[in-house]
Amino acid sequence: MKFRTVTPQGGKNSAGNQVPDAVVGELGAGKRPPAVVTMNECSSSSIVSEALRDGSG
Repeated sequence: MKFRTVTPQGGKNSAGNQVPDAVVGELGAGKRPPAVVTMNECSSSSIVSEALRDGSG
């Protein structure tokens, strides 16, 4: 599955994107599903943290 979002800009060196609960559900694998994040054609393996869920269905 693919999900597109915009990374918010802030004054810190780290950033996170909100992920809708419906997308997390489709990824499966429980509360912290693995994901591949791609930015500007560069990909990295990651997990979806509960802190980044947006609570929308």
